[in-house]
Amino acid sequence: MSELIYLLAAVLFILSIRGLSAPRSARLGNFLGIAGMTLAIVAALALIPPERLLPVVLAPGGVIGVVSGQKVRMTALPQMIAAFNGLGGLAAVFLAAGEAAADGTHYFASSVGLVIGALAFSGSMVAFAKLEGLLPGKALLFPFQHPLNLLLSIITVLLFFGYSFTHAEWMFWLLAAVSLLLGLLLVLPVGGADMPIVISVLNSYSGWAAVGIGFMLSQTLMIITGTIVGASGAILAFVMTKAMNSSLVQVMLGGAAKNRQNAETG
Repeated sequence: MSELIYLLAAVLFILSIRGLSAPRSARLGNFLGIAGMTLAIVAALALIPPERLLPVVLAPGGVIGVVSGQKVRMTALPQMIAAFNGLGGLAAVFLAAGEAAADGTHYFASSVGLVIGALAFSGSMVAFAKLEGLLPGKALLFPFQHPLNLLLSIITVLLFFGYSFTHAEWMFWLLAAVSLLLGLLLVLPVGGADMPIVISVLNSYSGWAAVGIGFMLSQTLMIITGTIVGASGAILAFVMTKAMNSSLVQVMLGGAAKNRQNAETG
């Protein structure tokens, strides 16, 4: 029965994305998304023993979400989206950590969720700080930035496969730390004008992190919805970069912001 409910929820999520693609159907798309998530939560609660007290754990998050949605200003929606993307990535990190602590068997899938979730979390926190004015909105560039990011990326890949095959606990925590640092450094050189593109990319990251955790938990609904979020975020980012006559690689490496700064000073 739960699998049937999960399938219905997945269909509602797909229809929700379809509805959100046009202003006239956006309200219906939101309603379908809410209905799908409600079904997914109810089905998950039905499978978990009452002594786990999951509703008590979920209640604070629900309250925070409702209050945030009611109080947020329309002009502050981008940073709220960035913050919620980050929380989704952090959830993937915690789930991967739980799998490692329990000495689970899905090392590769949990590593995927850990790396992408950590990138999404730390990158989203930088995006939130820039949009909220806690950090300068301009691109933050420093010498040897790209070589450092390349070095951290290589270390991340090595630790990823090292942990996947050796299951060494110290590799897991080092992989988490390096991934968090890499997420920070990837978003720092992005200027405020390119931040909507970065938020779409980070949204895509959180979706792919959910896919990894879905495989770890053998949870079909997480795999489906994560794929939807990951693909839609990537497509949106590509469309926006094309509309801005730029490239996604250039934006994510800070090249677009650097070109604008040079044009302004020149």
